[in-house]
Amino acid sequence: MTVEDRLRAATDALSGTMRQVRPLALPPEQPGRVSRPREPRRGRGWLIPLTAAAAVIAVAATLVAVRDDRGPTQAPTAPTANAAVASAPRYYVQLGSLNPANGFRDAIVGDSRTGKTLATVKSPAGVGFAGVTGAADDRTFVIDATSETKPIKPNEWPPLTHTWYQLRIAPGTQHPAELTKLPIALPADSAGVVGLALSPDAGTLAVLFQPGQAGPAGDSARGAGGPFTLRTFSLVTGKPLRTWTAPEGKISTTVGGGSDNEADLTWTADGQTLAFMFPPAAWPSYERTLNVTGKGTSLLTGSRPVLAIPNPGKQDNCLSLLLASDGRTMVCGSETTGSHGCQQEPQFNLYSAATGKLTRVLYRYQGTCFSGEAAVVWTGAGGTAIGVIAAERIVKTRATTDWEVGVLAAGKFTPLHVPMPTDYYDPGQLAF
Repeated sequence: MTVEDRLRAATDALSGTMRQVRPLALPPEQPGRVSRPREPRRGRGWLIPLTAAAAVIAVAATLVAVRDDRGPTQAPTAPTANAAVASAPRYYVQLGSLNPANGFRDAIVGDSRTGKTLATVKSPAGVGFAGVTGAADDRTFVIDATSETKPIKPNEWPPLTHTWYQLRIAPGTQHPAELTKLPIALPADSAGVVGLALSPDAGTLAVLFQPGQAGPAGDSARGAGGPFTLRTFSLVTGKPLRTWTAPEGKISTTVGGGSDNEADLTWTADGQTLAFMFPPAAWPSYERTLNVTGKGTSLLTGSRPVLAIPNPGKQDNCLSLLLASDGRTMVCGSETTGSHGCQQEPQFNLYSAATGKLTRVLYRYQGTCFSGEAAVVWTGAGGTAIGVIAAERIVKTRATTDWEVGVLAAGKFTPLHVPMPTDYYDPGQLAF
């Protein structure tokens, strides 16, 4: 090999590690077909977009320029075949960008190690994909599809209905993805789905929802929603298995459907315990666990609190929180603090489920940012997790967002090949 050949090979290898930073863009407003408005998490966007006014961006550009003495944002390194990546699920299903032609989202099936798209699944006629959850076999997923309706009159929509589909993937075959309708039904007024989780053995679907969400826009903010309900369903028969409710008057917050899994509902590996943030979409953050084999129907008295983080605005806040599969630890994704940029970069923290105490910082974002947030998508045992980081930077008065999806383990962040096709992230949009 000549010197020229060696230089060309080195250049190609280096360019392969680089990625283009896309400008922040909001999905266009769709005429004709209108979905019910999706309210933001806790009164603000959930894992960006952030659309600052021109004056704010101008000030931010100056501040970031001063703080950039640490050097430019580091580009993520290529993933390596280490033990952490090998222990994490390989395949994912992601709800893609809003299709400007019909206002729907496709379900994208991908390989996180190679970056290859295995299949693109269109939503059935009359419904739009709203959330996805996966089982432990890395092959079975369940997707929630909601009805797409037009307003009855200005600012008033009919109740959304939910249709559930099983998505089985078969990498390397002629039919890598197969979508099957499930015989699962929620009440007609159960628009406010805030949690969905498929059990590890793919036999049970858990759904946390709040009924009574229909009516004029803004009713949920005035307390029009009913009691929160957690219900489990058999994936084979579609029949309800167990139901728990939070007594009326005990919950001070309602939600408007900004995400299908704002409560970060998840199962432990034994399929006997559900964990969730409750109340969802509210400060402070509380994590509770529920033994699904226990007696009773009360969501509050039947579950126990394992973590409370009452200090919003500090670095130890939990914008996203998942119980590990072994039930011993919890992984928390934080948001940045401060009104003048990332005084401390977004990070992932590990908490003890026994004491509720912070054990250690799993990973802290290593770049510069104006604002940023971290979300936990999947958790394994021993502090291993898959996380999403969105860090917004100001480049020449324009806001751009750097996305990173990777495996967290042993204080390291190993990037995965998972492109983020949208300019925001909602819990329930990506599942492993």
